[in-house]
Amino acid sequence: MKTVALALLVAVVAALFYYPTFVHIPSTEEVSGKTAQRAATPTLAMSTAPSAQPQQTNAESESAAAPAGQAPTAPTASAVASAVASPSQTPPSSTAQVVELPPATGKKVIIVGGGLAGMSAAIEAIRAGAHVDMLEKTTRWGGNSEKASSGMNAARTAAQIKLNLKDSVEEFYKDTIASGHGLSNEELVDVMTKESASAYDFLTSFDIDLNTVTKLGGHSRARTHRPSEKVAGNVGWEITSTLSKYLATLPRDRLSMKLGARLTSLVVEDGRVVGVKYMKRVRDANGHETGEELAELRGDSVILATGGYSRADDLLRKYIPKIVDLPTTNGPFAEGDGIKVAEQINASLIHMDQVQLHPTSFVSPKDPLAKTKFLAPEALRGLGGILINQDGKRFVNELDTRDKVTQAIFKNCKPLMVEQEVNGQMKTVVGPVVAHLIMTDEAVKLFPNLQFYQAKGFLRGFLGVEELAEGLELPGNTLKQTFAEYHECFVRQGNCADPFGKKDFPFGTRSNDVFHAMMITPAIHYTMGGLEIDKEAHVLRAAAAENKDEGDETVEAPTTTKEIIPGLFAAGEVTGGVHGANRLGGNSLLECVVFGRRAGRGAAVTSSASPSATPVSVV
Repeated sequence: MKTVALALLVAVVAALFYYPTFVHIPSTEEVSGKTAQRAATPTLAMSTAPSAQPQQTNAESESAAAPAGQAPTAPTASAVASAVASPSQTPPSSTAQVVELPPATGKKVIIVGGGLAGMSAAIEAIRAGAHVDMLEKTTRWGGNSEKASSGMNAARTAAQIKLNLKDSVEEFYKDTIASGHGLSNEELVDVMTKESASAYDFLTSFDIDLNTVTKLGGHSRARTHRPSEKVAGNVGWEITSTLSKYLATLPRDRLSMKLGARLTSLVVEDGRVVGVKYMKRVRDANGHETGEELAELRGDSVILATGGYSRADDLLRKYIPKIVDLPTTNGPFAEGDGIKVAEQINASLIHMDQVQLHPTSFVSPKDPLAKTKFLAPEALRGLGGILINQDGKRFVNELDTRDKVTQAIFKNCKPLMVEQEVNGQMKTVVGPVVAHLIMTDEAVKLFPNLQFYQAKGFLRGFLGVEELAEGLELPGNTLKQTFAEYHECFVRQGNCADPFGKKDFPFGTRSNDVFHAMMITPAIHYTMGGLEIDKEAHVLRAAAAENKDEGDETVEAPTTTKEIIPGLFAAGEVTGGVHGANRLGGNSLLECVVFGRRAGRGAAVTSSASPSATPVSVV
């Protein structure tokens, strides 16, 4: 009897200990009830409830699993993958503000893509009365958005106001336009920046902590919002896991969520997009996957939120072949699916040659030649990280725009030489161009989940500048002088003529500090090009060409107006035009929310009749 009692006690203790490792999908009552709000205090980082009817919800559906609270451990992270949740971390239950769903209108919206743009679109479409079918080709919800680590930009938010941080929509607009080097669609940027505070309010209404505000490269103000250090996961995972849990509680007569659904084409009738064709997974009676089969889904409108093309070698070779062999922060799912199927129906593509190389992705000492890299997020430099080359010198303003920092690394740093076995013999192989990202112990402690990087072996610790120089094989005297000059700028905040134009120095570099060193390299990170949209997220048709014969050649003169493709919307990285030639860090999550919400609202009210296409002025 004692043995049985002891066994029961052990079982209970074990259950209590391991319980946090399981993802909890909240019930309808939990979401709509009076759940306590998280007590989050804004900090400055230096640098709908479902219907009351007893209907089955997506939380009860096998195909509607929320993202696991388990972080990927293999190096297959994408566009913004860095500080991710550890396997024992579980996102909080959804505490969205209660929003009564209106009566169903009978409209049916199909959303392809399960990242932040798709989730934002789904929530707005459902709140506008539509039924939504969500398709995601992978086995989990979250997409590239799940990996975002630096934060989301917004101007004049509650967090900024509480922290007495000066900012304005006008300044945010100017920073974004400047970063795009003249290529950004000004109307889209205007919409995104003006609706940024609303996007912040939308996310925080789900009790998502965005109260830490920092300043990233290319920004004139601190406006990048992310969770406080007490939140377990990175910002992207915090947002997408919370929203997916909320979606999973909605009634199934308003939302269907399908994983493992790979888009193959759009269904068009009388010039209007009315559905999609996709490959769905087939399982036998025992639940074992046996293959794929083609399926078709019809609706009143389709929203493409399928992400970018950073792993689509065919598109990269076509538009920007010189970078195709560089490493990437994207997983194998970033294949440009939405762009390819929309192009088949003559959708307009824009800025397809504009691909962002993020200046800092981690080079793993265990596998320095790996094609897929983990992102070393912008926030590390925002918190005071400095870049050092093999000569022991700084060579760039670490808070400059991503394209300029990337160019400086390629110009001032050297490739890593790697000893590798080739055909049974050890040979020296030329690896990626690398720099050293150095942070003081004070700065490192401000970044959440740094233990994840340490577990991966990305960080090395050193006591004092001499030990650092020896460990990195850098010239000691030069490194000492570099750190002394940098520390002087820190001491003289605002009164230092930094040779690279840096104005913000969050931390100094004393010779006896504890330093953490990371080896980084530029990597393909984000695709600024994609489907051309208008401010309401309609996908535009490629401009009609006025063909003029000149001898034996035909010269195309595109018109200055483009028509929308009826029934087709897009949001997120699948689109182009917002970021121009270079995306500001923190603008990707914002773009997803702003244009995802617009696409959802527009698709929910669009007529299923085949209207005459509306001409749109192209700037």
